[in-house]
Amino acid sequence: MFPQQPDPNGVILLHAAAIETQDGAAIFLGPSGMGKSTLCSYLENYTTILADDKIYLIPRNGHWVVADATSERFFDPLRYSRVFGLRGTPLSAILRLHQATRPSIEPLRRQETCCYLTHSFFEIFWHRDWSVETKAAMFSALARIARVIPGYRLKTTLSPDTFKLLDQVISFS
Repeated sequence: MFPQQPDPNGVILLHAAAIETQDGAAIFLGPSGMGKSTLCSYLENYTTILADDKIYLIPRNGHWVVADATSERFFDPLRYSRVFGLRGTPLSAILRLHQATRPSIEPLRRQETCCYLTHSFFEIFWHRDWSVETKAAMFSALARIARVIPGYRLKTTLSPDTFKLLDQVISFS
């Protein structure tokens, strides 16, 4: 049995990977097989990998922080003590991955960023069974994130050129 309601602390679970940058956490969005974990593996010599499959977005002091949810069990909402104890890195960038023959990166409009965040939210299959009101509340939270955090479309080839492009936008730690 999976949670039928959102976390009462406002924590949002997404299908995503995350890395640490000089400015905080950059998250990689995309459906399964898009290369999120592969890109993280490629980048592990340059930065800290925060998560490679699932992340929590946690509201904290007026900002959103990213924490690893990859190894979590999802049978109940998180207890406040667990949320408070999670090490979180401030969210600084959102990147939607696309496989390509040549790497490139371009800014996304806020609406596109919100759309990709919403897709990552619904890739957690049990979210689809939540009530319309709950889904609307989650969409509202994701839209607030998309309004303040820059989003990018990253066409990746897993070549050194991809790393150079990423470093121009998110500066590795």
